[in-house]
Amino acid sequence: MLLLAGLLAGGSWWWRSRQFTAQVESMGGKHYQAKDPTPVTFALATERLLKLISGSEVPVFDVIEFTPGIINDDWLRDNRSAIADMSNLTLVMHGSRITATGLSYLNGLQCLHSIDLSDTGLADSSLSHVVTHPNLVDLSIPGTGISDTALEVLSQMPHLVAVSIDSTQATQTGIAHLAKCPKLEILILYDANDGNIAQLHRLPGLNFLTLRNAQLSENSLASFKAIPKLTLLTFIDCDLSDEQLTQIQTGLPTCQVQRITSQQIEEIEKSLLD
Repeated sequence: MLLLAGLLAGGSWWWRSRQFTAQVESMGGKHYQAKDPTPVTFALATERLLKLISGSEVPVFDVIEFTPGIINDDWLRDNRSAIADMSNLTLVMHGSRITATGLSYLNGLQCLHSIDLSDTGLADSSLSHVVTHPNLVDLSIPGTGISDTALEVLSQMPHLVAVSIDSTQATQTGIAHLAKCPKLEILILYDANDGNIAQLHRLPGLNFLTLRNAQLSENSLASFKAIPKLTLLTFIDCDLSDEQLTQIQTGLPTCQVQRITSQQIEEIEKSLLD
């Protein structure tokens, strides 16, 4: 009897999941179960983060990804229960129309491991809802209205390993707050300048640094050298000559340095979907 009840419950969950997937796809979004490597996680650039998001040595997790501008607060309210049924969830809401109210409908999700809120209109108050997710390891907030001072609450997230921010958040104040995140080791920084990069030595556990559209100068190398545990430095869409790249790699003998473009990322993502 218990076995039959379990099978019926499992079948009900499977049917709800299929219905939810169909609904997401009807809105131009995607819901799929991902395995390493995946388009969504490739941009994160580290096997370490894949394993942390999935909670497994063989990363397998649910991904919900929307075209910018599609979802809003009402959708999050109406689909809270379906989202809560996901496993090791990566939720991509880049460019969506959500507000702090919408995020409040998701408060306390055990399954949420990674969330992309980039290029939304979210403000400082939204982080009070983000910190309610006990298992979140990856947070992306560049291009939002979230200020450097608001990053202080992120120190309350015991499992946060990766953060994506932009130059307006990577100030002396913002980096000081991130330095209090006990497990932070991955930083993706958009539109950085020398002032931002000079602050990064204050992050004691920073191992993996990705710079997108960074403005580099002759002072940048000294700043990279000052980051105590840096082992992987990735440049995406940075104006960097072969000579400069070689100089940086020579100056960082214990760090792997690589350069890639957004177009190359898109080509790799496309090949993974084929």
